[in-house]
Amino acid sequence: MFINETINAVSEMNMSYINEAYIGGYEIINNKLYKGENPLEGNNNLVDKVFQQTGASASILRMDTRVATTIKDSKDSRLNGTKVSGKVADIILKQGKNFLGETSIDANTYISKYIPIRDKDNKVIGMWFVGVDKSVITKTIEGIDLIILLVTLVVIMVAYLAINIFVNRILKNFNKLISSLDIISSGDLATKCSVNTND
Repeated sequence: MFINETINAVSEMNMSYINEAYIGGYEIINNKLYKGENPLEGNNNLVDKVFQQTGASASILRMDTRVATTIKDSKDSRLNGTKVSGKVADIILKQGKNFLGETSIDANTYISKYIPIRDKDNKVIGMWFVGVDKSVITKTIEGIDLIILLVTLVVIMVAYLAINIFVNRILKNFNKLISSLDIISSGDLATKCSVNTND
């Protein structure tokens, strides 16, 4: 599925960006998530850059809790402090695997990719998230479908008009031929049959 491949590519690209932007490993100090000496909690500039460059929502999580995110609620407040679902937490924190699929965040469905964040001992201490609101994807597809429909209708109309003109010309010449044959059959051999073929 194209959207899944896109989410995978964006996720990997932005993990690489974080690793290049901040030197050092991930660790939790005083219940705060760091990369090297850089605190990631509340680092909304980082996730905002991801959104600006790719259009995908992004979050950094300490364990199962969002500590920096582009996702906002109906009051335009960032959803920092909110948690992932039990299913995602189990796959990332307990199994140490990536998650790719649909998740619900603040009553909205996202096509999501979660990647474990590990410390120097390879222990999972957080997650990196990128995702796209499914309603945005649906609207985009509907917009493309509408464009395709309109183009198809225009092509059908043009084809109909072209065929109609062609058929009318054939019928007009056919009627002339029938008329000429009627006159000839009555004995008037001097009658000329004028047929326009546009050759």
